Formats: sequence, C-alpha cells, structure tokens
Amino acid sequence: MPISSFAYSLIFLLLLSCTQEKSDTSISKQNTKPSDSIQFNLIFKDSIAYGCRGMELFENEVYFSGIKGTCFKITEDFQIEFFIQNENDSLDFRDILVVGKDEFYTINSGTDKGFIFHYSNGNIDTSYIAKHKGAFLDDLDIDSHGNIYCLGDPMPEDRSLFLVMTKNGQQWERIYKYAILGEDEFFFAASGSCMDIFKDTIYLAIGGKQSYIMRLLNDHPGIIIEESKIQAGESSGINAMFVEDGSIYAVGGDYRIPNDSSITFQKFSYDGLTSKTGGYQSTITKEEDVLVCSGRNGTYYSNDDGKTWTRFLKDKFYKVILKNNKLYCSGPKGNIQIFEMKHGGN
Repeated sequence: MPISSFAYSLIFLLLLSCTQEKSDTSISKQNTKPSDSIQFNLIFKDSIAYGCRGMELFENEVYFSGIKGTCFKITEDFQIEFFIQNENDSLDFRDILVVGKDEFYTINSGTDKGFIFHYSNGNIDTSYIAKHKGAFLDDLDIDSHGNIYCLGDPMPEDRSLFLVMTKNGQQWERIYKYAILGEDEFFFAASGSCMDIFKDTIYLAIGGKQSYIMRLLNDHPGIIIEESKIQAGESSGINAMFVEDGSIYAVGGDYRIPNDSSITFQKFSYDGLTSKTGGYQSTITKEEDVLVCSGRNGTYYSNDDGKTWTRFLKDKFYKVILKNNKLYCSGPKGNIQIFEMKHGGN
C-alpha cells in the first residue's frame, strides 16, 4: 500500500526529533560538572606567626622556610620543631629543598641579598653567595642525579639567564648563560614553583611582558619556547607550574587583581586545555586525578584535569602540596592547615 506524503512527513519529523535529542544529550554530557566531589577534612591548624612560602614534604614530615630567616618542621604526630630562628627582618627564605632527614638547602630572597644556606645536624653553612648587582633568588630544585639547581632573576646587564648548579653542595657553576630573557620578563618567586626538572630537561615559567615556558634540554644549545595563554603584563604571567608525565600544569594571572577573570590555568599537552580558576593563583599541586591551586581569591580543586574548578576554602595560601591523600597548606601570617582528602564527599 503506497505511503502518503503526510506519512513521509511524519516519519521525517520523528527521525529529526530523535537526532536532535541525541545531539542535545551529547552536548549536555560534555558540559556536565564531575559528579565525584572531593571532601577536605581539617586535621591540623596553627598560626606559627611566620609566613612561609617554602614548604616541602620528606618522610611524612613537613619542612618550612619563611620570613625573618626561619626554618622549622611539623612532625608526623604534628609536633613543631625549629631549626633556625633568626628573628631578622632582612631575611626571607623563599624556598626550601630537603635532601635528607633534618638536612636542607634554603635561599634568601631580596635584591642584593641572594644567599644559599645549607643546614645539616644543627650546623648552618653559607653554600653560595650571588655577588652580582641586583641579584634575587627565586627557586631551588634537584634532578634525578642529585644535582642541585638555583634559579635567580636574569642578569641586569644583558638579560641572560642566571641559573647555578652544584654536584656536591660546595662548588657552584653558572649554566645556560646563552639563554636570554626579553626586557621586562622575569620569574615569580611566589611559591618556589617557577622551575621544575623532569627527565634531564629543565622547565622555567616566565611572566611579565611575555608569558611562556622555556625548556632547557640537558645542557644542549637548543631552547624550546612554549607560549602560554595565561595573560602577560607588568604583574601577570605564569606564577607556578609542575611537570608530570610530559604534561605541564601551570597557573598564574595578575597578582594585583585577586579576582582576575582571564585564563589562569593551562595544561601544556596535546589537548591544550585552558580554564578560569576563579582568580589569580600562585601555587598548584596534583595527586592522581585531583588538582588543587590557591591564590589571593581562595583555594580551589578540580577532578577533571582542570576543566572546571570548585572553591572549597576562602583561605589564601602561598603554597599547597597534595601527598598521600593529604593536603598541606602554608599561608600568610603563619597560617598552616593540613586536610585529609576523601572522594565522594557531600
């Protein structure tokens, strides 16, 4: 029996409706926020009265370095043990690198006050002094061979990279002198996270007039530059980053604008993911599928690789570290908080 033109029209409309419904469902799923929320339960809080930008974990103990030339640790049972208490307003230990139990390096940051100190078993030695005019130290790191690196602001006379390295903690040599930064380009010493080393490649996060990642390839003359979508500017750029399995996770923004509404997160990888975290960020950390970042507009987490972010604390921190399902936070005025992290929280 022949099908009427009305029937043909009806079948076409039904097929179109089903196709549209399927398309709308697909779009909806792509934009849906992850259902697995994260719960952070506070297990330690104290005000040590020292703002500490330097923080690192070693054997379940947390080491800190901060203002007034102070270094201490919080033990596994939450006891506070001091290593150095200078009470000197001219000292600001911006970063710390722990190399053994109760043994670490720390840098003093401040124009023409660039020193590297080594602490071991109660003894403090000056390991290195940056003697050039305008010296300012930003970051410490160590590679898989045990070589220690210290990054400073570029040399003022020619904008060449200032990066020193030691194999034994005593003799330091300057490396990669041929790498040049542009005028008004610099590193942020906000959380000791503008340098990371992964598989013999050194990664540097740069802000200012330009915002980008510089890769230095195992002391070879080649330099790789990866431009960032995190905005550049007088007070803007990448503030912190780390490398994991070849992907670079970076945060930043304009530190003068806490609620910066521009792109403040970028994952440098094949998918080129960028997002807005809810404001300027100066520190970022990751464990498994959870990212946490913090800045002057609060503390946020993501469990979808940085596509979406949820603010779970109004507190702002200089540095955050995720390790063994615990979140360690160090902020202004000695605000130190430790949380247990649980998936599927209410």
